[in-house]
Amino acid sequence: MESIRLQGIRSFLDTGDIKLKPLTVALGKNSCGKSTLLRFFPLLKQTLETKVSEPLLWYGRYVDFGDFGKTISTFEKTGIMSFSFSFKLDVFSQNRMLSTVRNLLSNDNSYATISLEAKKFNKLTIKNGDICIIIEFNDNHFTLSINDEIYDETYLKKFNVTKKTGYLLPIISRNSMSYKDYVNDCKSNKLYLNFINEFLSTSNYNLNDTDDLLFFLIDAFQQKLGMQRIGYFNILFENENINELSQDRKNEIKEAFNKYIVNNYEIAKKIAIFESIEEILGCVNEYIKIFSEQVRYIAPLRSIAERYYRVQGLDLDEVDSRGENVAMILNSMKEKNFPIFQKWLIDNFDFDIKIESSDGHVSICILKDNRQFNLADTGFGYSQIIPIILLIWKNIDHKKFEEKNKLEFQKLSERAMKKYIIIEQPELHLHPKMQHNLVNTIIKAIELDSSLRFIIETHSESFMSYIGANVEEGKIDNSKVNVLLFEQDERGITTIDEKSYSKDGYLEKWPIDFFDGEF
Repeated sequence: MESIRLQGIRSFLDTGDIKLKPLTVALGKNSCGKSTLLRFFPLLKQTLETKVSEPLLWYGRYVDFGDFGKTISTFEKTGIMSFSFSFKLDVFSQNRMLSTVRNLLSNDNSYATISLEAKKFNKLTIKNGDICIIIEFNDNHFTLSINDEIYDETYLKKFNVTKKTGYLLPIISRNSMSYKDYVNDCKSNKLYLNFINEFLSTSNYNLNDTDDLLFFLIDAFQQKLGMQRIGYFNILFENENINELSQDRKNEIKEAFNKYIVNNYEIAKKIAIFESIEEILGCVNEYIKIFSEQVRYIAPLRSIAERYYRVQGLDLDEVDSRGENVAMILNSMKEKNFPIFQKWLIDNFDFDIKIESSDGHVSICILKDNRQFNLADTGFGYSQIIPIILLIWKNIDHKKFEEKNKLEFQKLSERAMKKYIIIEQPELHLHPKMQHNLVNTIIKAIELDSSLRFIIETHSESFMSYIGANVEEGKIDNSKVNVLLFEQDERGITTIDEKSYSKDGYLEKWPIDFFDGEF
């Protein structure tokens, strides 16, 4: 996901397109919309992980938006909210099912806007180059337009519209058809027939009584446009009763038809997009699904330290949003790469962690300056930063230790799908030096693994200063950092102004008194 935009959500009338750079940092006064933006990502994640009866799961495992009525902006009079995002189709390079979409749409950024009402999704708009596709959902039916041309609703009724757990938008699928029904469907398809008849009117070919030429031209059309339904017509051509065209004539007609398609490509492309609408919607659904699986979220208030943690069968694949499974994850690492984690921890944060277990319980101990403390006997800072540290550790690709005992990350070229690490108030209860260590570690991770995207909300001037210092020292390029300044007007409407660091590490065009208090 290259950018995101929210409209009609809480204090946002329209955020505008927000670029998601390797490090995106949100700042602003309290209750001005920062958390709304950051929590929208885990909102999508919890929705796709659960069987739901509404478009979004407003209250779930990660975040609580209340309900639709509490989430839609009081300034939005239409009763519709929407979110938009840009993405590239190359994330599907290994997905044969969606190769049709890649053939029809360019690999430039596609732009999708999803609108929803209280109980249903209202509309999906997809923009790709000069193509604009609009699908409007209405119970078990939908309407479709491509570049403002509305398509035959009678033909659209041959599709099913269903909801499937794990996908955000409804699924469009064709009704199952017998061979005879499919033949009749092709013969009645005005999109193909009109295009083919226009071709025939400029040539000396005619449709014969067995429909061989019609089927042959539809098949040639689909092959030329890179569509996936070629196989159905291959079956038709194996039927000797209808295959009366000689191979020479087929080649002659196909060559002429291909030239006609090239000369009328824009019309042909719109027909192909219409015929491939289920794959195109599937592409968007699949993208959102993959994206949500890559979202990792840490809430602003992490769990308070306990002296003993009872061993439980908790999920160990992801760090819980409040860090409640941290002790179990650390305990599970003892048999695997815990020494590597400890070395990385000491190098980056100047303290160590030890896990002690007995009688079905485990304890987390902090080791610093040759002294050992139970986590419950330390200040709040350690309990608040350990979930963040563990989250970073679990989402970087470790390759090996180099001879100098420095952890090497696997540097990925440009992995198609990114990992999105969302952290609210990482500085909570942290001394500035620990904040400094955290910023340095985040930037090391970004520079060595290009798949990582950090989206962070902070109120800390120190945190921002340390990012600037890293920019100045050349540890991260200023183009990789996007600073979002949230401001509310007298009506309570929030706007977001994108800021940046200069090459020297200074925030450019930044309000002079932003971090100042009044005495």
